[in-house]
Amino acid sequence: MSIIVEGYAAIFGTPDKSGDVIQRGAFSDWLKAIGSDLVLPIYWTHDHSKQVGGKLTAMPIGATMLIAQRDAGLYFKAQLASSPKAAAVAELVRLGAATGSSIGYSVLDGGEKRIKGGGRALERLAVGEISITPTGRAMHPAAFVRPAAAGEAPVAETQEGVAA
Repeated sequence: MSIIVEGYAAIFGTPDKSGDVIQRGAFSDWLKAIGSDLVLPIYWTHDHSKQVGGKLTAMPIGATMLIAQRDAGLYFKAQLASSPKAAAVAELVRLGAATGSSIGYSVLDGGEKRIKGGGRALERLAVGEISITPTGRAMHPAAFVRPAAAGEAPVAETQEGVAA
């Protein structure tokens, strides 16, 4: 049985654990270029497919159904697969043991500036994947994932940011 999850994979305007700050609108060029039919893979802790001895050892655990740049950051809704690994991750999300999310990204030309004291201001990004992470392990402490309740409106935003 699969599960639908939602959350924010990237948060605008506040530093992540490395001091990087994703600027509001950082995904605009990328989203414009790829169009509305984009489907990104969902991984568990950025565990990408690897060839080991000619055998595939890791695969995505789901795929996005919706990706949208909102005031607070990069919102996503995704369906997790019916595989044993995806089912285990879904159970961890349901139990609250996996509530973080993270992006695998690349910086587009001219899309970063150094910030005094360390870190970068990230202004133009392209996303290659979204990952679900154990609680407390996401690079940005406010990036999260949760089960999407049937018929429930998407995650709300407050003046200060995201309301989980």
